[in-house]
Amino acid sequence: MTSSPIVVAVYVSADQNHANTGLLSGVRVLDLSQYIPGPYATHLMVSLGAGVIKVEPPFGDPLRYMLCAEQQGVSPLYRHLNAGKKVVFADLKTSSGRQNLDNLIGQADVMLDGWRPGVLSGLGFDRARIEAANPGLVYCGLSGFGQTGPNASRPGHDIGYCAMAGLFDQYKSHSRPKIPFPPIADHVGAMQAVNAILAALLHRQKTGKGCWLDISLYETIFSWQYVNRLPAVRNMLGGGAAFYNMYRSGDNRILTLGAIEKKFWAEFWAALQRPDWTVRHDDSLPKPV
Repeated sequence: MTSSPIVVAVYVSADQNHANTGLLSGVRVLDLSQYIPGPYATHLMVSLGAGVIKVEPPFGDPLRYMLCAEQQGVSPLYRHLNAGKKVVFADLKTSSGRQNLDNLIGQADVMLDGWRPGVLSGLGFDRARIEAANPGLVYCGLSGFGQTGPNASRPGHDIGYCAMAGLFDQYKSHSRPKIPFPPIADHVGAMQAVNAILAALLHRQKTGKGCWLDISLYETIFSWQYVNRLPAVRNMLGGGAAFYNMYRSGDNRILTLGAIEKKFWAEFWAALQRPDWTVRHDDSLPKPV
């Protein structure tokens, strides 16, 4: 017997500036995520034309109520990240809620799981059940530390992932490193998830087989730290070069200069009527600026 639809309430947000390319038209995405990482990933997929159903617990995604809530009681950040999605509420601790999720999984092309590893399994949705419901499903687990390993079950947020990955080391000359904003690990992890999902969809098109993806926010931002292993490049791009730096102007504004190539460096000084400074491009790093 088929249970009744999962819908308890539906929130369909609209964003007049939301562009839809239609490239993923017909692709059905099931989004079980909250806050920024998962919703941003499926936000990108909506912009590519995918149809997204976002399943939230009865109390909703906590981001709904955070950060400058509007008069309607919904955060503008939540509205932006979930524009164009169909949002439904379900209590997965009930048999009817689990049955309805089974039905949604069976109809989906992609499922994005933003819970910590083990949460869905604890609700009865282990890998065997999900694959039985939909053998061709592209499943993506997007978590802080990945599905396996000593830190898999640890909670976390962007600032912790960035710190553990060594991102703040580049700011060690400051007494207190600045916190990157927008949250960088959340966003690069989301983009990595979308890259992997698109590759898995292409693989399924060729083979007919689904895929099981494991994307870690920490490991993704850690993979960006390869530049730290190259002192010369880090020096050049991290404030040690006069041709790639920030300067304060006479009216107290900040100007950026990115003249890595010698021809642009020469054009810059020609425009300032100081061609004699052109030869300074090859000065040893760090350069006084």
